[in-house]
Formats: sequence, C-alpha cells, structure tokens
Amino acid sequence: MRSVVDHRLTSALTLALVLASGVAAAQEEPPAPPPAPAPTTAPSPEAARAEALFQEGKELLDAGRFVEACDKLAESDKLDPAIGTLGLLAACHEGQGRLATAWREYKETAARAEAAKDDRAAVARERAAALEPNLPRLSVRLARPSAEVEVFRNRERVPPEDLGVAVPVDPGTYEIVARAPRRPEHRVTITVKPGAQAVVEVPDLDRLEAPPSPAAPAPSAKDAPSGLGPRRTAGLIVAGVGLAGVVVGGVAGAVALGQNRESIAIHEHCSTSAECDEGRALRQKAFRTATVSTVGFAVGGAGLVAGVLLLAIPKAKPEPRTAIAPFVSGNGGGAVVLGQF
Repeated sequence: MRSVVDHRLTSALTLALVLASGVAAAQEEPPAPPPAPAPTTAPSPEAARAEALFQEGKELLDAGRFVEACDKLAESDKLDPAIGTLGLLAACHEGQGRLATAWREYKETAARAEAAKDDRAAVARERAAALEPNLPRLSVRLARPSAEVEVFRNRERVPPEDLGVAVPVDPGTYEIVARAPRRPEHRVTITVKPGAQAVVEVPDLDRLEAPPSPAAPAPSAKDAPSGLGPRRTAGLIVAGVGLAGVVVGGVAGAVALGQNRESIAIHEHCSTSAECDEGRALRQKAFRTATVSTVGFAVGGAGLVAGVLLLAIPKAKPEPRTAIAPFVSGNGGGAVVLGQF
C-alpha cells in the first residue's frame, strides 16, 4: 500500500518541503546503484481511492480552489493516512486562512515523519513554528469553576481541560455559550483576528437573573376591547332573552288559536257525550297553551324593555343587577322585572 503512494510524498508538502529534499540530495555522496525493485502487490481499493482523491485535491489546490481541494485531501488522508497527504492538506488550510488547523496538521505531519524517520519532519516543524506568531488564541474562563457548567464554542463543547487556556483557533467569529442545569445560560459572540488573543469571562451562573419574559404585544385595532362593560353585556343578554320570549309567545299563541277553533267546531257538531268531552278537553288544552303564550309575551316584553334600559341609560354605580320573574295565575300570566338600574 505504501508503494502506491510513494511518488506523491515529495509533492505533498509545500514548496519549502520540496526544496529541502532537493538540497539534501545535492549534498549527498554519489548514489550507489539502485537495488533491484521489490515485487509490488496490487493496491487495495481504499489506497486506490485515496490516490485518486489526492491527485484531484492537488489539481484543485493548484487552481486555487481551496475549499474543494481541502475536502478531497482530507478524505484521501482518512482512507490512507500518509505524510505527504497530510502535509499538503496543512498547506491547503494555510492557504484558506485556517491558521490553527494548518498549524495542528503541520505538527501531526512532523510526528508522522519522525516516526517513519523521514527528513521532512524538520521542514514540517519549521512550517508550524512559522505560523505560531500569527495564531489567534481564545481563552474561556469561568468566574466560578464547576463540573456542572458546560461551555460550547460554535456548538462544539470545550473540553474541561481547555477552560482557562489560550487555545489556538482559526480566525473568525465564535459564539460562546455556558450552560448549567436549572440556571440561566450565558451567551456571547466574539470575533478573533490573526495574531490576537481574546478572553471570554463567563460570570457565575448562580448570580445571573432569568431573562425577562417577552413583553406582550400591543393590542391591535381588531383585538382592542369592544367597550362593552358588564352593564351593556347584561343589557344584550336580557334583550336576547326578551326576544326569545316574544318568539315563544307568538308560536304558542298561534297554536292556542288553532286548538280553540278546533274545540269550538267539535262542540258545535258533537252528537255524543264522548265527542263533546273531547271538545271540552281540547278547549282546556288551548287555554293552557294560551297561558304559555301570555307568559312568553310578558317575559319577552319585559326583557326587551330591561335590555333597552341597560343599553340606553348611562353607566351608574353600582353595576346593575337585574332578573325577570314570570308568574302564572288563574286569569293568565305575566312577568316582573326586578333589579337595580
């Protein structure tokens, strides 16, 4: 697998890495005859895919298309980690302006090269050291350190061991959020520029006041109160009851008239006592229905009068209290309006 990617090692680092390897070769003694080539094996699918991604990423980087190039190189190194791939990825991120990311990748490149006893470790360390003076650093400090407090930087949790430490970050804007159970959260946004050191102080969350409830929106014209106070509302209700009583009285009166006419017809033409009794019974029924009609008209009329009075008379103290009391007597029925207007 290493033989498949050997040819990309020198081109994987920045121009400084390539020049360093060229100088080292010029200072060496004349090389000995090369050994016989070792038999090669077919690359694995992962290595072949990594090689293709590496070549695509290198071409995109040459064209200045940093975002696409870095994505290709990162995927290639994930499939088949190599010194050259990571070195070129670091150079890509440096060109993007992601200084802290490039710095970490140069240091990792140096570690890989040292483990492989590769001379490019020194050049990778030099590139990392060259970036250090311009690295932005961001420190998040807790006024009251607590294991319950969790701090997030752009939605990624900051490890507890990094709190209070000036951590190298890429230039840009960061949202710092501190949370703890049953406490108000603290949120702040800060922009960090190259070479700057920024500090975010997180106050004691126990001393923070809960955020105020959002103010209720001002009522619009259509939501504004109609101006109907208890007095006018009572007037509308009483008038409605009165109107219903008038309707009931009218219907009952019409039914009573029909029953009465039918009872008279039976009484005038009855030939037997049974038929005459039926006429008398129907007349009694008509009388009861007429009583209902009378009560309905009485209640309805009184309700309408009381409702109109409540709506028309100016408001007074105390608020009006009204009631309609129907009554029935042997001579008919009616209603009495009781209350304070």
